[in-house]
Amino acid sequence: MSILAEVASGGVSGLLQGIGKAARDIRAAITGEEVLSAEARAELLRQATEIEKAILQADVEVVKGQLEINRVEASSTSF
Repeated sequence: MSILAEVASGGVSGLLQGIGKAARDIRAAITGEEVLSAEARAELLRQATEIEKAILQADVEVVKGQLEINRVEASSTSF
């Protein structure tokens, strides 16, 4: 089989896969970060959503506490 026939029959695919892997390896070496799988990205997004939810719930509790303070102060005759 000639080189052109080999490239046409799948050599290009193997070559492109190799280039893609090399590009990912170079990125990892430069940034110190690995490319994440879709599952890993989804898990990180889920965790980030849970953290945001907890922060929002804490904010709600702070506002509720402030509302209670305001209610008590408003009902007090010493202010």
